[in-house]
Amino acid sequence: MWGVVTKWRGSSGLIRPSGRDVFVHARNFLKGSTPELDSLVEFQFGPSSRKDKPVQIVNVQTIQGAAEVLRDIAEKVSRHGGNK
Repeated sequence: MWGVVTKWRGSSGLIRPSGRDVFVHARNFLKGSTPELDSLVEFQFGPSSRKDKPVQIVNVQTIQGAAEVLRDIAEKVSRHGGNK
């Protein structure tokens, strides 16, 4: 599954895979992947370590950093002429 990091503070944050933000902890990122606000990530859902939560986000890997995501959006907007 894919999503965007919508909030990051300290060692935890939120990923939005669709219409709703889901909590994620830094320890759930794969080695070498760094949590970064607005970055595109790939992840899986796995069993939660807390009994009051059904699932958690695990095996998170950064696919595209925030700067790359923003650059791609700007390029698409310029190719399509922006707002008309």
